[in-house]
Amino acid sequence: MGKRVALIFGSTGAVGKHILSQLLANSSFDLIKTFGRRSQEIAADRHQHFTIDFDQLEQAADLIVGTHLFYCIGSTIKQAGSKDMFRKIDFEYGQQIAKIAKQNKVQHFCLVSSIGANSSSSTFYLKIKGQLEDEVKALNFPSTHIVQPSMLDNRNTDIRLGEVIATPIMKVANVLTFNAFKNYKPIDVSVVATALIQSSLQNQSGVHILRGDAIRAFIEDK
Repeated sequence: MGKRVALIFGSTGAVGKHILSQLLANSSFDLIKTFGRRSQEIAADRHQHFTIDFDQLEQAADLIVGTHLFYCIGSTIKQAGSKDMFRKIDFEYGQQIAKIAKQNKVQHFCLVSSIGANSSSSTFYLKIKGQLEDEVKALNFPSTHIVQPSMLDNRNTDIRLGEVIATPIMKVANVLTFNAFKNYKPIDVSVVATALIQSSLQNQSGVHILRGDAIRAFIEDK
């Protein structure tokens, strides 16, 4: 088995920080490289961090070399400040990074998306998420893994008021409807991270999309 090198974009976000901590605890990975706008504390000898300019990604192309790329960057229109900035953060950066990764022969592209992502959606947020999914799929990585979680539980960072309000409501709704909305049931951020990592380690070719119970199965199978 060759050397496994993980590349993480968004390692300080809700899901990304769990991916980083889990990868550092996983002996399957020889090196973990994180990328961000700001400096980040080096967590272990196997961890390298690179501060980059996302508007000049081509300058970092030589650094984006590894076997598994975990793309966890995500925002909201409110956080971004405008629809144009949201599209830039959630689509353009991801598209450019995916293209560089393909050129650099990354084998596994792992994307954190959203339930309902669809490039034809009338909802701007879901449309942008869907467009990035389409771009990643079109690059034909040997292995593509996309998680589409619903509302994220236990964020502890990047708190979003809508999720705080809706999470308990959806939990009750699923009980009352006998889990009819299981794909929309809130899910713990650490579970999303585990599912994406473990899915990528199965060495399955093609595109694999996980949502709802398919995400939780990676915890239940342990």
